[in-house]
Amino acid sequence: MTTATGLRAGLRGFREVRRLAYECADSVAARREPRMPFILDLAPVYRGCTADIGRSGALGPYRFSAHPPRAGLWAVEPRPGLRGTGAKFEEILVVTDSADPEESAFWLDDDLPHVRRWAEET
Repeated sequence: MTTATGLRAGLRGFREVRRLAYECADSVAARREPRMPFILDLAPVYRGCTADIGRSGALGPYRFSAHPPRAGLWAVEPRPGLRGTGAKFEEILVVTDSADPEESAFWLDDDLPHVRRWAEET
């Protein structure tokens, strides 16, 4: 059985790894030159997904896309892109069984580095 202390320690470790990943991404982004390609995982080669005229396999009209909001942790992986350049990042969404709309879902970490940067830029 996992203890609350173990979960907190794991979350601290997750946040440290994520912080290091963001530092690495920022370092690579600072060295990018104009027209340098950016790899978008499998999306460019998998017809019907993100690279196919802005469609998403996860949000499409297909039976495998119908994910009812069950309580638990959900990995959300946006892949924004424009003209062959893009980025992928992952956030964890916590979905609860609460009837209160304010408590039914929330981000695991509400202090995200990229959101903080966007707020500072505006």
